[in-house]
Order: sequence, then structure tokens, then C-alpha cells
Amino acid sequence: GDLLTDSSKVHDRYHYFPWLGKCLRIAPSFVSRKVGLYLNSSSWYAQNYGDYLLHEAASLSLDKSIEAWGRPKFDEALARYRKLKERVEEECLEKTVFQCTSEGVAQPEKAESNCYDRDRGCGYPCIDRTVLESARTWD
Repeated sequence: GDLLTDSSKVHDRYHYFPWLGKCLRIAPSFVSRKVGLYLNSSSWYAQNYGDYLLHEAASLSLDKSIEAWGRPKFDEALARYRKLKERVEEECLEKTVFQCTSEGVAQPEKAESNCYDRDRGCGYPCIDRTVLESARTWD
């Protein structure tokens, strides 16, 4: 099945820490020069070779599945998915109740009816509604 979500952990939003009882701003991602060098080293590659191998095998399998299904059919489905995801982002972002407000005020109780579990699956009522409305106009 398809999976359509809205990210709950985006730079400049807030994340609720229950053990602190408050929200903290999510910092932008950052890789220092030293860490970047290590992540591009042969040592890192060797230690994670199995993961790289698994990734390559999954990628090849996906490519073969796409070709078996038909590239045009896949491209059409992917375009529809991307359009739907864009619509969900436009329609649902402001309606989604996260554990923290955009100002960083904790509201975990309010989020309970809008998230599957803590900050997972937030916005699902709006996402479900938007997908159902969109499906009515599909061929």
C-alpha cells in the first residue's frame, strides 16, 4: 500500500520531550568537516559494507519491479502520488495539531486525537479526508 505522511520533525518546528515536559526547537541538520571526512572514508565504507550491499540489491530489485510493471505506468502513479502529497501538505499543515504549537507551547493532550501515537502519524484525519476527496476525482 501507499504511505502518505507529513513530517513531524522538521527544522524550525518544535519537538515535545515528555520527560522535560516542554518543547524544544528542532535545530537544522549539520555535519562537521571532521565527521564529513569520516563518513566519506574507506574505513566507514568497510564498516558499513553490508548496508551498502543491501541498499544496492534493494535498488536493483526496485528497478526490476518498475520495469516489470511498466515504466510509463509507474511514472504516472508516482506523479499522482507526488501531486497528492503536495495537496496534503497544502491542505493539512495548518490543520494538523502537533504536540507543540508553532510557538513552542506544549500541547500533547490536544495532539492525542490528531496523531496515531505521540508525534507519529500526526494529521491523519486531514490526510485521510484529503486522500478520499482526491480519490473521487481519479479515473
